[in-house]
Amino acid sequence: MEELHFISCLADPDVWLRPAQKHNGTKYYEYVLIYTNDFLCISTYPKKILDSIGMHFKLKPKSIKMPEVSLGANLECFMLPDNPSKQQWSMSSTNYVKQAVANVEKDLDEIGKHLSTKIASPMSSNY
Repeated sequence: MEELHFISCLADPDVWLRPAQKHNGTKYYEYVLIYTNDFLCISTYPKKILDSIGMHFKLKPKSIKMPEVSLGANLECFMLPDNPSKQQWSMSSTNYVKQAVANVEKDLDEIGKHLSTKIASPMSSNY
């Protein structure tokens, strides 16, 4: 990543950043987050960065697209009605939590137990 002038973040060596500038002169940082064999590129021009990375590493052509999931979190791009020209991003743990609950239910089923369905709080009142 150094060849692309990205520097590794001191707090997390899998987060790479470099200063950048938009066409209108606004300065910002571009980021590449790496987890095992997944890249998440955060930039005004992510395709340029991914193409540069692709010159050094083999990337699957179908994987270069808008992100949908990162580290189990669902990612979604949307626009707010009061500013339809500005992209916003959201993260949701819905699918991750559903899968986690399904895994717990499966494990409990194997030992003859189950989750209670009448719970007022996720924690006991005397916790």
